[in-house]
Amino acid sequence: MPKGNTLTPLEAAQIATNVYFTLDSWIHFTPRANTESMKNIQNRVLGNASVGSPQPGSGRTHVNSSLKGGGLGSAQIANVHSATTGVLLTQTSGFGYTLSFQGDGSKHVVIATRGTRPEMNAMPDLVTDLRATMRNYGDYGPVHTGFLKTYESIAANLDRDKALIESADVIHCVGHSLGGAIATLIAGRYAGSGKKVKLYTFGCPRVGAGNTYLNFERRIGVENIHRVSHDLDPVTLIGPYPFIHIQPRFDDRSNLILPSRSGSFLTAANHDMDLYIQSAAGKQWSDLRLEKAEIKHKDDILASWLLRDDNTGWVRYACVKTLSYLFRLFRSALRVLSTAVVLGLSMIDVVAEILIRGLHLVGQFSKQLLQLLEHTAYWATGIRIKGKENFTSELIRELLEKMFQVVKTTSIEAIGKVQRNIKPVALSVGTTWALSSFNVI
Repeated sequence: MPKGNTLTPLEAAQIATNVYFTLDSWIHFTPRANTESMKNIQNRVLGNASVGSPQPGSGRTHVNSSLKGGGLGSAQIANVHSATTGVLLTQTSGFGYTLSFQGDGSKHVVIATRGTRPEMNAMPDLVTDLRATMRNYGDYGPVHTGFLKTYESIAANLDRDKALIESADVIHCVGHSLGGAIATLIAGRYAGSGKKVKLYTFGCPRVGAGNTYLNFERRIGVENIHRVSHDLDPVTLIGPYPFIHIQPRFDDRSNLILPSRSGSFLTAANHDMDLYIQSAAGKQWSDLRLEKAEIKHKDDILASWLLRDDNTGWVRYACVKTLSYLFRLFRSALRVLSTAVVLGLSMIDVVAEILIRGLHLVGQFSKQLLQLLEHTAYWATGIRIKGKENFTSELIRELLEKMFQVVKTTSIEAIGKVQRNIKPVALSVGTTWALSSFNVI
């Protein structure tokens, strides 16, 4: 049962996982653009989780994310929602549900939205994720067009629950991946309506650009936001600068970065909800904040070792492993230097902003940032660069493209393990749009 009108980490993670069962045949690992039967959804969300097929080749079923037996076991599903995704918004599929329950003398409503599934014909969800142009979302500011269009398609479904939502004391908005982005927009819809709105996201991409994140924080309240991400989840990098996460700074209260549980570095497994459930099980939100502090400690130790003058061999490691080091290294260095460089706190954001703002022309490089860029250039090109005057826009663009290539491949795998013979859409569209908007390409 929610404590202090807030879902526990495990309750939020279970909801973010079981909402996938609204997609037709997700229980059989063959999802398609339609909505699952209410009987099967009830079984997987609130029942015995007994329906479904083993995953091909794995010998296991989905993690049991049913709420039965927990504090939300008495909840009821009010409605199942559909949404449209894809370039022409022609693929309609089960996308979420509204749940209601009583707790601590209050009426609660949960609005859950699912993440991306690219197995469907033409990969409509994936196209939505990568459609990184911008449109204004009310007076919040510019947001990701693909996310906004999917939200708009689900909004009519939410109108069916208008009376239920208006009668609730607390509205909980929950989602994983693309579902986290839609949950953010839904939370924005109800924030300021006189209701207490809570937002819980797992592995969420970046939703808004510029100062949009500040407007979401102010309306929802940072104490009501729980943005959970594994530190090397590649999908959280979708929508690079100028897209900015809600609570973007490492030390922000609601930015709950957790150690990746895969045992690997930048890998698709870090995006898996099974692992997010493992990270959340048996813990309170205060416990997750302590785990984030441990990441900071490990990052700082790693940074002090990597930046030793006599230690340059690490950039010769395997591509993905080195990229993971670079992400952690930039994050640690920016905490020491300033958050004024960029709020995203990842090296892709740093390189993109250097190019967008023309910092390579005006020489606004600190000694430590310059050293990191020299390591990054060597990792990406094999060329040793010395001195800020050698960082031309062409070289920085090359660094950016190389980093995106790695993140692109890993993110595509994370979003659904797309078959190898399908050529993925470039994830660099967001930054390409930004560069053109700032007249640097």
